[in-house]
Amino acid sequence: MNSIGIHFHPGEEVALGESKWWGDPDLPEDMDYPVMNDTPLTFICQIRLRDIAPYDTEGLLPKDGILYFFAAIAEYVEKLEVEQDNHNGLGEWSEDSFAVLYAPEGAALQTCQLLYDDDETPVALPAERITFTVEDATYDGFKLLGLPYYDEVREEFTKEISLLQIDEQDSWGLRLYDCGMLNFLIKPSELKKREWGKSKFYFHSF
Repeated sequence: MNSIGIHFHPGEEVALGESKWWGDPDLPEDMDYPVMNDTPLTFICQIRLRDIAPYDTEGLLPKDGILYFFAAIAEYVEKLEVEQDNHNGLGEWSEDSFAVLYAPEGAALQTCQLLYDDDETPVALPAERITFTVEDATYDGFKLLGLPYYDEVREEFTKEISLLQIDEQDSWGLRLYDCGMLNFLIKPSELKKREWGKSKFYFHSF
């Protein structure tokens, strides 16, 4: 099993529907923005699946469409400067604190921009274009697929793989306690059936 490394290119323009990290999601017109207790979840990234098809050597993901990742991680990203009422710490998070969504190829997309109420400035960090590489299963950075980097997470979730792994990042002020990582987890059988709603979210740190 391999994983797909994610690499960032800040300052480069990202067109509607392209793969990106941060920014605002380009959602189908009939898809609701996910919330937790009426508070929007933080948009993390969208992956245009045809961009990663050459790197998905086992064919685990669809070959087209867009995959979206959201989670209540604002409190851990210093530069977001977003207030968050609910604290989520180490361990497995509740199912309403994150979301994995999928849009099929050809869906009519619109950018859903969140603004601060007081001055109508964007909530999100600037979008960063992302590219991909093939990496080992336990690659220790930002990645899709493969296995969680930490042994402790692999030992606890023996049936799951890492759908998305998030590492710390100085440029965003992303701090996860002491060398922590966030993982969206899913069983291969659930991934095969495209049961995105059965994903789990886990926060591990030393």
